[in-house]
Amino acid sequence: MRIVVITPVYEDWKSFSRLVHELDRILAESPHPESLQVAVLAVDDGSADAGPSDASTWSGLKRISRVEILRLAANMGHQRAIALGAVHVVNANIAEAAVIMDADGEDKPADVLRLIDASFENEEAIVVAGRAKRSESLRFRLGYRIYLFTFRWLTGHKLPFGNFSLVPWQALARLVCNGDIWNHFSAAVSRAQLPVIVIPADRGTRYSGRSRMSWVTLAVHGLSAMSVYSDRVAARLIFASVCITIAALLAILSVAGIRFLTELAIPGWASQVVGSLIIVSLVSVVFAALLAFITLQARQQLTFFPKTDGLKYMQRVETWWPQP
Repeated sequence: MRIVVITPVYEDWKSFSRLVHELDRILAESPHPESLQVAVLAVDDGSADAGPSDASTWSGLKRISRVEILRLAANMGHQRAIALGAVHVVNANIAEAAVIMDADGEDKPADVLRLIDASFENEEAIVVAGRAKRSESLRFRLGYRIYLFTFRWLTGHKLPFGNFSLVPWQALARLVCNGDIWNHFSAAVSRAQLPVIVIPADRGTRYSGRSRMSWVTLAVHGLSAMSVYSDRVAARLIFASVCITIAALLAILSVAGIRFLTELAIPGWASQVVGSLIIVSLVSVVFAALLAFITLQARQQLTFFPKTDGLKYMQRVETWWPQP
């Protein structure tokens, strides 16, 4: 079985080198046969540092059959780097399955073997790592919980896994024809309705440095995931706006009934409350109508086709191991 590990790299070649050597050591110590061929494809997301291409860095590898670098034309971001790596694997037809993982150590190389074992049991399913335990700060975990809750409330779906996964070639070939992976890989997998197996995996410790994920980048990451379900998010927001409008109209009728049919009314308060409720209802109606028109307009636009449109962002592929 031929497997290629796709990992985005941005200015962190030290961690990438450690990842490759740890993965090679784990493969050498595993009982998997020599027929399991594992290659590594680093997607260079516009790094200024070209990386350690000299043969001495990779000469000790025993089970990693190939180390290649896909150079991108510019910094495209983590999710789009993954999408472009998947496009290269499918177009070049260099593997029967792809493992998507980060190079910073938080996706543990030992769990790659668990993904492979689970894939052997169900070759057609995508095997994803569900986070059983996270290692980030309490503040970040709280923000991540808020993101998951908001995602489920707006889309009606759970997203219990991230990018760390093993994707069979057939599923990967379908995903690269789906514009959703351009914004968020795991959300695209969730929406594609492909067979998915979730295995628990604790998050590892970073090899070096600190995570670049901040509250701003977490918010952008969450919005990117929700954009995959933009039509469903829009439908739910429109429904919520209609409910608010109906509630405001009922409240106006209640205020009018209290004002004219009972002795409970306080002079001056009814007009103020009714005015405020009318403003709320009008804002809700305008918001719902505007969101509906935007959604309908978006469905008329041509979608991004990663398999062909993504080629313009690729510069070249370099082979670091074995040396040509």
